Amino acid sequence: MKSRAEHIAYRLLETHPGGSLCDVALFEFDSTIYYSIHPKEHPHEPFSAVVNLIQGVYESYPESARKMLRCRLFTTASLTPMCKGMIKVAAKRATDEVVAQPSGPELLLSMVEVRSTKKPKSLDRSHQEPTLDDQGWMRLAYSLIQSAPEKIGPRFLRDRPVGAILVSPENKLLFASINDNASNKTCHAEVNLVQGFFRATGKPLPRNSRVYTTLKCCKMCAAMIWQGAVDPGAIQVFYGENDPGPFAQDTILSKEKIEVLISPL
Repeated sequence: MKSRAEHIAYRLLETHPGGSLCDVALFEFDSTIYYSIHPKEHPHEPFSAVVNLIQGVYESYPESARKMLRCRLFTTASLTPMCKGMIKVAAKRATDEVVAQPSGPELLLSMVEVRSTKKPKSLDRSHQEPTLDDQGWMRLAYSLIQSAPEKIGPRFLRDRPVGAILVSPENKLLFASINDNASNKTCHAEVNLVQGFFRATGKPLPRNSRVYTTLKCCKMCAAMIWQGAVDPGAIQVFYGENDPGPFAQDTILSKEKIEVLISPL
């Protein structure tokens, strides 16, 4: 299948404007190639061909995304911790560093490009308190999930209540988000925070900024914060509750010792 993926990647990039400056991620499902093309990764950008592909599939095919993403993904890029984290949580497996090259006859397959079009949503900042301490900011993060409308239905169709906020070095609220992953497994509060802030401002997380999240980051969210920070070693992450689940163990944030458990009380 890898040689097949090499050939498909070659054809997709060959016909794409600026294809030599891009990476592609793809998979085959029911005789159809689903793919996403993205400019080669820039430092601190919380997007990639793999991230766009996974998020785009969940947005475009919410009913069948889980089944589709059990297929092996192929990408011409090297998998970053951000990509590996999203694959771990929301997909299954991937092969990276696929060489885009012709390796056989033309393939008569349907090609569908998918991409994420999620718009950033942030808390209204008109009522923020500019002098909150760490516990005050954490209480604000908890207030996001307390004020969110409760969804009705089975537990697996409801969003896990998690809130996250981004605070500047000057102690100003920059962005806030909540978890809405009931239909899209990638939309954890911290992923929404990092990507939403980048989409809204075109900038990575500022040096010496702080993230407050009500639940310890999973591997996907931790790697998204790390990738999306202009200086990952100079960011602080505070969380209000521990997550004993396997995805929250040995994350890049815990390994680098830049996350701290604090009580909102």
